[in-house]
Amino acid sequence: MATSVAALGLTGAGIATANPSEPMVVNGCEIVPNPTPGEHTTCPGADLSYRDLRGANLRYANLERANFHGSNISGADFTDAQLRRADLSNVVADNTNFTGADGTLVVIYRTSFDFGGVVVGDFNITTGNESPVPRVNPNVRTAPPAPANPPPIPAPMPVR
Repeated sequence: MATSVAALGLTGAGIATANPSEPMVVNGCEIVPNPTPGEHTTCPGADLSYRDLRGANLRYANLERANFHGSNISGADFTDAQLRRADLSNVVADNTNFTGADGTLVVIYRTSFDFGGVVVGDFNITTGNESPVPRVNPNVRTAPPAPANPPPIPAPMPVR
């Protein structure tokens, strides 16, 4: 029987206080209790934004391209999780475990990580210029691109 966490919201007690032996469903994503390498949460591309995921056991989870924007993931366990291209912007991540997680091209803009208590172990973080929403500032003007083959500089004129 799945238990809904929608009522918890960001002011709720977090997933850790729910029955850890029952699966939880968060916006259509089933969080598997007591995950193993063979049976774990599989929600690539899930929208988990603005959710209370405190204490969630997401070991081995496949959360590639998942959107955690604005969520509270404090105390969550992402050990050996796949987080490629996940959006971790604006998250609260106190005492979160990322040991062995793959964070290739993870989006962490506007995120202030307080690494006190956060376990990163061998978390593979690489970032790119990618963002789920392109940000354009209309007040910034860029210089035109330099020509591929600029004209030669003429030799100075002899002085007489």
